[in-house]
Amino acid sequence: MEKGVVTEFEYPYTAKKGICHARRYRKYYHVKIKDYCAICPHTVPILKSFIYHYKRPLTTILHIRNLKAYNRIGIYAVEDDFGKKVQHQQVVNIVGWGYHHRGNISYWIVKNS
Repeated sequence: MEKGVVTEFEYPYTAKKGICHARRYRKYYHVKIKDYCAICPHTVPILKSFIYHYKRPLTTILHIRNLKAYNRIGIYAVEDDFGKKVQHQQVVNIVGWGYHHRGNISYWIVKNS
């Protein structure tokens, strides 16, 4: 990246479709990506360990195989969809994880772009 990125405070997220107004915020560009790495093997425990120890999000591609499982409030319920054709891909940042005791379901907490 040539100019860097702005913080969420400087260019807040709005949960609606619209136009990118990044040019308005050029004077704020100050954060630059200096380095990156691939995490291999990318198992659940290793990904959780990275987020916990480094206090950084992970950028990944979410392969959505069942668009009907992706609901309006942004929850993508993955069950046994491996082997099915990928219908959509979405780049997301994994910022955490959780566990729903009632449903006995583990989940990732992600920020969508």
